[in-house]
Amino acid sequence: DRTKNNTPMVEFDVGGDCTNSACVPSKAVRSIAKMSAASNIVDDTNQDARETDRKWLKLARRQANEAVGKVRGREDPSRIGDVPNLDLEFVQDCHFMSDHKMKIISYDNSTWLEGNDVSVANATLTEKIISSKKFIIATGASPILPEALTKAATNAGVPYLTYRSLLRPNSFDKLLDTTTKNIVIVGGGPTACELGQSLSRLGRKY
Repeated sequence: DRTKNNTPMVEFDVGGDCTNSACVPSKAVRSIAKMSAASNIVDDTNQDARETDRKWLKLARRQANEAVGKVRGREDPSRIGDVPNLDLEFVQDCHFMSDHKMKIISYDNSTWLEGNDVSVANATLTEKIISSKKFIIATGASPILPEALTKAATNAGVPYLTYRSLLRPNSFDKLLDTTTKNIVIVGGGPTACELGQSLSRLGRKY
């Protein structure tokens, strides 16, 4: 507002990790896990209990998907872009042409691409070149998969996941197999601790 300039935001996944694969889905799963623990019905020796365990996992998946969907709805570019006095332009691709020039590519907000979908048949494509003395690069971080760990897991036939591949919408299915009871969590950050507690309450040992 002070500079009278727009602020373009290059973002391939609206909401980033917090909305899609960390804070929001983790809290949603945790709420269901707490209910499961309160019901005190987890029992590995009973087939009916294992089926009930599976139902809690399905409920956790649905809760996570709904929570992510609601937050993404509030963060939708077409909605945020219409907020009065907010000069923000969502862009879906870019590359530097020089130290102070960047080409940005945007589509109309009604056709926000999902994940790796590069189909733009029905989208209005706009290319611009912007200049600035400085650009802020805030790409966040990605889960680290140590090579030795992934190699050992592959050799042993043990599947390995990251919080992103586990908590993404519709990815929770990987835990629905009732034979998967023991889970090793590598890392001690907030998301790892929440996942450990939730999975334990949902009948998994870690």
